[in-house]
Amino acid sequence: MASVIRLPKIKPSSKIIQSIVTLVIGFAMVLMLNSCNALVTNQLPNTLTLPSIINHHMVLQQQANVAVWGWDRPGTTVQVEFRDHQQSAQAGLDGQWMVQIPSGPAGGAFSLSVRGTQTIVLEDVWVGEVWVAGGQSNMWWAVQASWNAERTIPAATNSAIRIWDANTGDRALGWSSDTPQKTVPTEWKITTPESVGAFPATPYFFAQELYQALKVPIGIVHLAVPGQDIEAFLSREFMTAHVPPMVEAAGSKKEVRSSGLFNGMVYPAAPFTTRGFLWWQGEANADRALQYRVLFPGLIEEWRHLWHQEDAPFLFVELANFLQPQTFPVEDAPWPALRDAQKEALRLPNTAMVSTIDILLPGEDTTGHPSNKQLAGHRLYLAAIAQVYNQSDQEWSGPVFKSVEFRGKEVIATFDHVAERLVTQDGQPLRGFALAGTDQRFFWAKGRTVNNTVVLSSPSVEQPVAVRYGWANNPIGNLYNSAGLPAFPFRSDNWVLRVRKLQLQQMDWRTLATTIDRELIPQQSTLRDRWNLIYTTLAQRPQVVKPLIEQLLQQPMEEEILPNALLALLKKLES
Repeated sequence: MASVIRLPKIKPSSKIIQSIVTLVIGFAMVLMLNSCNALVTNQLPNTLTLPSIINHHMVLQQQANVAVWGWDRPGTTVQVEFRDHQQSAQAGLDGQWMVQIPSGPAGGAFSLSVRGTQTIVLEDVWVGEVWVAGGQSNMWWAVQASWNAERTIPAATNSAIRIWDANTGDRALGWSSDTPQKTVPTEWKITTPESVGAFPATPYFFAQELYQALKVPIGIVHLAVPGQDIEAFLSREFMTAHVPPMVEAAGSKKEVRSSGLFNGMVYPAAPFTTRGFLWWQGEANADRALQYRVLFPGLIEEWRHLWHQEDAPFLFVELANFLQPQTFPVEDAPWPALRDAQKEALRLPNTAMVSTIDILLPGEDTTGHPSNKQLAGHRLYLAAIAQVYNQSDQEWSGPVFKSVEFRGKEVIATFDHVAERLVTQDGQPLRGFALAGTDQRFFWAKGRTVNNTVVLSSPSVEQPVAVRYGWANNPIGNLYNSAGLPAFPFRSDNWVLRVRKLQLQQMDWRTLATTIDRELIPQQSTLRDRWNLIYTTLAQRPQVVKPLIEQLLQQPMEEEILPNALLALLKKLES
């Protein structure tokens, strides 16, 4: 703890005493500054040290000038030798040095030597393809907790797949810090039956398929931590510049929030040269989709800049299906809104999104952690092999909404990435499409596929102006392409999301009941008769309508907004 020097109160007439005190204080200040300088000197390196990511068993990116860095006594010349190449750099005033040295073609094992105040020789260094994998729990999820682990683990004997996992903190909480750190206490791990169970499953299965296709070593730099908002992986400078209120809010919380994991895990991994980035995150930000439209593209650009690779490929996973299967045509729910926000990142070059909207296995618990990480890894692999490794004949994406045309009662939606044609996965009629008119009320639509289009209509919507597909936490859509990949959820409208429910909650009970009567209850329905009794009773005896509303809620309804409004009314009457 820093010393505090307090000035004594001195009478103006006591000039001699004042001079003496001034001299004493000045001498104390000199001592304190010398002490501080000694502290800084002690923090500087006295000998050659390397970060844990530059270590034995690492995989370097092939055919690149790869970054190698560390620290040594300031002013020391450090020489790096690798595969008949030499590069030198001088340690700066802070002791840091960095070189870029040619890695050459894929292969191994090699030695890499670093000579400064001492010599460090790194053994069993391989050259191949390196990918950085970040995000939250679904990117972190371990092989041993994934589907078919009992077969995967005994067969994991490929020493050419290696992982540097930065999440070695207690209880998988990662390493959080208030300031950028130099390194992380971890090491490169080789794939064996003993080690693979703890590996992050999605990037491991991605690496497995990439190795089979390219036959070169694969290195994964793993930066995922369960349950974390995207803010934790962004720098303090970015957050302060773009979202200052969130920085203040983060400072009032005890858990990891803004920039903690950036400082403790991301910063120490850069700029380890990589081919590209993998990302699976968003669940923790699902209730703030509008902010995610800024934060996610910002993370892509900041990470690329931090790695000194401004155009590096960035492949990410759209949020998987979650909770109970879809009931209403459109759900006012956080996950479809966050999926919509994720698409904003596709405006950046060299980005690609893969779908896991069908990842749940039959009968699997829908808690947000699907076990079939093989599917996620496979689809990231398809995107990489087609988009990064230029195998353009490989279809990697499911159908992507392209445009829409409204023709009276009919809607014609056109798609890209149809492969040979659009199909339904189960051979049944199309499911998951909804249409709305200018009142913004969505109803189920029926349709058929025609080449690369879907033709839709709904008897409940006379003049459709908007179409949505799969707009739910766990959508029931069955549109695929002939390559067996699912269509992405989409919307053709740009209406503000997740506002109507909030508006209903903020109304007093009389305004809410009037809104239900005028705008939400169908005019031609048995629901209307039941509601009329409730509405009349509300005017006379509001305290006795609770069982009537509960009975009405048991009736089938076409829209989610109506039961939401009735539940809100019920709560207001109870209070």
